[in-house]
Amino acid sequence: MAKRHVLQQAEMVRLADILRAHCTKVDDFAAYETGWNDERIAKAHGGASVVNVANLRYNLIGSLPKPSAPPSPEKLQDRIAELEARIARLEVWANKRPVERFVILANDKDTITTAEALSRATS
Repeated sequence: MAKRHVLQQAEMVRLADILRAHCTKVDDFAAYETGWNDERIAKAHGGASVVNVANLRYNLIGSLPKPSAPPSPEKLQDRIAELEARIARLEVWANKRPVERFVILANDKDTITTAEALSRATS
């Protein structure tokens, strides 16, 4: 069985400094910078174990969020159907409204309709 290493106060302070430099609290959970985790913090410290880091992170910042399971294919299909229906309703609503599009000319002073811009471009 491996001998347990108990961190001295100075080691604990240095570990806390490294931890705070790369881990913050976001929405009540600890969040590491990209590429950082308990193991990398332990390696950066040099004398701390991953368990030392995890315990200190939990006490200073909080727990890591539990990884969420991906949604089931059935839930994804339901969500896609819901979004497609929503898009269809929005398209119907948008097509009922008169839309006049305008083009701002290069001088930023004149505004003309899209139809006018097309007729100018083709003449």
